[in-house]
Amino acid sequence: MHFDILLTGGKVIDGKGNPWFRGDVGIKDGRIERVGPSIDGDAAEKLDISQCFVSPGFIDTHTHSDYVFFIWPAFTEQ
Repeated sequence: MHFDILLTGGKVIDGKGNPWFRGDVGIKDGRIERVGPSIDGDAAEKLDISQCFVSPGFIDTHTHSDYVFFIWPAFTEQ
């Protein structure tokens, strides 16, 4: 398979509570097409991410809930 981007050798966290594993992530047309221990295929761009963690498919749920540290300083002392 041909990917636009192939991330190789990263520490993959699947978000299900499983331990991380070494793996590759194949991206095509802006979408994650494949995640696995070793992906065969070529890519327009290959990136060695062996020193990085990657969490494919996560959605940023940023909600500005960090404001509590500014309005309730005692919370940070717990």
